[in-house]
Amino acid sequence: MREIKIRDAREGDIEALAGLMTELGYPTSVEEMGRRLEEISADPSYRTLVAEQDGRVLGAAGLHVERYYEKDGSCARIMSFVVGSEHRGRGVGRALISAAEDWARERGARDVMLTTHKRRSGAHRFYQSMGYEATGYRFYKEL
Repeated sequence: MREIKIRDAREGDIEALAGLMTELGYPTSVEEMGRRLEEISADPSYRTLVAEQDGRVLGAAGLHVERYYEKDGSCARIMSFVVGSEHRGRGVGRALISAAEDWARERGARDVMLTTHKRRSGAHRFYQSMGYEATGYRFYKEL
């Protein structure tokens, strides 16, 4: 199997990232993704990782470190996580999660958390296989 490289996202990845966000269910143009990545990259509490193989972006993870209100310390949140459907089951997601957890540890985070839509049962099984536990509900209201 060819090596999966995890690295920071860069400007040349914008088209691939827009495609991945669209595949995840959030239609995103290249222009929108470019603007979002520029704004996110300007904030040092965020990091955007991509999984690459043979020069092709296979998946991405958007990360953020935040402070707790309810206890001391901080946690890392996986804000966005997607592996292209044709690359799933090949270790890409595991490599991205592992790199995200390493980044969280380096930043002093005590925990890593994420949210996922209730309809994504395959993703739920994947996260559980990586040691994540379902602990509650997310409520949402569009403003």
